[in-house]
Amino acid sequence: MSPALGLCREVHYSLRDRMYFAIGLKNDSHGWELRNKYVKNSSSPKDMTYINYGKRRLVVTEGMFDILSLLERDKKLRDENDLLILNSLAFIEKIPGLFENYESIDLYLDNDKAGKRAVGILMEQSPKFRDMSYVYKDFKDVNAWWMSKKL
Repeated sequence: MSPALGLCREVHYSLRDRMYFAIGLKNDSHGWELRNKYVKNSSSPKDMTYINYGKRRLVVTEGMFDILSLLERDKKLRDENDLLILNSLAFIEKIPGLFENYESIDLYLDNDKAGKRAVGILMEQSPKFRDMSYVYKDFKDVNAWWMSKKL
């Protein structure tokens, strides 16, 4: 089963009187993160995507393809974890209200200055947070690492 099943949909939309389609991930405010071969876009309102299966562990990624890569890598991930796709580091401020319910929170944020800063801020707040960037240490993000494994 594809990891995108149940998370993503094919979305058709118009922009400037032209029709497009993309892989879409619905966010918590009913906007969409939209990706296709040519465009990385989103519809309003922009928000994070929180998928609560009622688990005691949470996996946090920056983007849609990062979570899809993790789900492809580990088929049990969805069975054992709730998922939070930030869709923008701007939504990092919403995490503190969520983390009390979890035993552990694995952070798979980008290996750039902004991602490292966000990890540092979160790890100062609670020992529940774990920086998982060592898994893809030589790559920008989880998706870039996973794509290199699939070649």
